[in-house]
Amino acid sequence: MTKEYLTTFEAAKIMSVTPDAVLKWIKSGKLKARRTPGGHHRIAKKNIDELLDISQKTHPSAEKQKSFPYCWEFNQKNCPGDCEDCLVYKISAKGCYKIFHFPEDYGHLKLNCDTSCEDCNYYKHIHTNN
Repeated sequence: MTKEYLTTFEAAKIMSVTPDAVLKWIKSGKLKARRTPGGHHRIAKKNIDELLDISQKTHPSAEKQKSFPYCWEFNQKNCPGDCEDCLVYKISAKGCYKIFHFPEDYGHLKLNCDTSCEDCNYYKHIHTNN
């Protein structure tokens, strides 16, 4: 049975971001959420799927997500030095490709994105080693 509404922690886990990032998106209106009588946020699963544009895909398990390097670690030699300004770095996203399709105003600088995600060496490394 799939939960219809998720906590900010659960949403963060699915999107491979921190719960603080989810709260910021809720407060800025980029992610719709409801408030419980106790003041906590609940996010409809469909809103997360819409944001990520992956309603037809399954989410990787958290256990699998822990076993690979961040993109800036993998691309250390190719990182132009602006990684600290990228959303992926700021929210410690595990897998830049998971938020590649976020609108540009979210701050994903796509510093090592010369090709599609499927052709990226980092993406290939993650998907062949996990």
